[in-house]
Parts: sequence; structure tokens; C-alpha cells
Amino acid sequence: LTLLNPAYTPFEMSRQIHHSDACAVVTIPEKYPAVSEAISSNKTSLRLPPIVIPTGSEPVPESTINFSELIADGIVEFEKTGEQLTIDPARDTFLLPYSSGTTGLPKGVELTHKCIVSNFHQLRHPEYSFSHPAIGNHQDVVPAFLPFYHIYGLTVCLQYYL
Repeated sequence: LTLLNPAYTPFEMSRQIHHSDACAVVTIPEKYPAVSEAISSNKTSLRLPPIVIPTGSEPVPESTINFSELIADGIVEFEKTGEQLTIDPARDTFLLPYSSGTTGLPKGVELTHKCIVSNFHQLRHPEYSFSHPAIGNHQDVVPAFLPFYHIYGLTVCLQYYL
């Protein structure tokens, strides 16, 4: 899983899609034109047409896969077969966030399943936790102003509160 900066140009998107060896792209209708241009301008390893998450009542663009339908079909298939992926949590890449490229072009940073789960446990340790349990009327509200495509926004702002 690699996350694209929505402000990227089609060229920058294309580079990350190619460099990460992505097999699919998930986007929203508003970003589809840029994603489409990025895909068509590059030799990519994509094995599927773009997957589009519907954000309103309009249909997803032609020649794309509707994310909601894909998930529904996947649930039905899983209920039939029960087939699960086999992974090695210590070795298999879970996230491939890209550096900001301060000393050159952005580079992918491989993070394993074990790494992300370990980070989650570190953040949730009572001595370092900065949230409180959601008990009774108390609910933590998190103004997540950091972008989720960035590793800090993804792990500290989003993952921490899952």
C-alpha cells in the first residue's frame, strides 16, 4: 500500500506508481482525470483498471471499477471460500510511504506488518498514551490536520485512534 499526495501532478503520480510497482490504483472521482493521465503516460505494472470510490450520486467513470461493488463482491466471495492471504508479518511489506525527497526524488520506505503493529503498541502504551478511553459521554475528538498520505499523519493521527 502506497499513498499518493493528492496535490501531485500526473507526472509525479506516474513516477510513484511505477517506482512502487503498484498493481492497482484507488482514487476518487475528483482526482480521476489526473490519475488517468498518470496511468496512460507511463508503463505501469497495474493489473486492474482504476478503482474509484464513489463520493456522491454520480456514477464512477467508464472503464473503472466501483470500489463499493468491489468490496461487496469481495465479501460475498470470502463468505463462500473463507480464503485468506498468507503473509509473513516480519518480512512482508505493508506500507510503502514515500519520503519528501529533500535530497532528491522521493523514495519508498518499506514498512512491514510487524513494524506497523509494533508502532501501534508503542503509541498505545499507557505511559505514553495521549488519549483517554471513550467511556460514558467522553469521546476523544482529533483535529487531524496532518495529511494521511504522510507517515506521521497516517500512524500518529489516524492509526493511533483506530
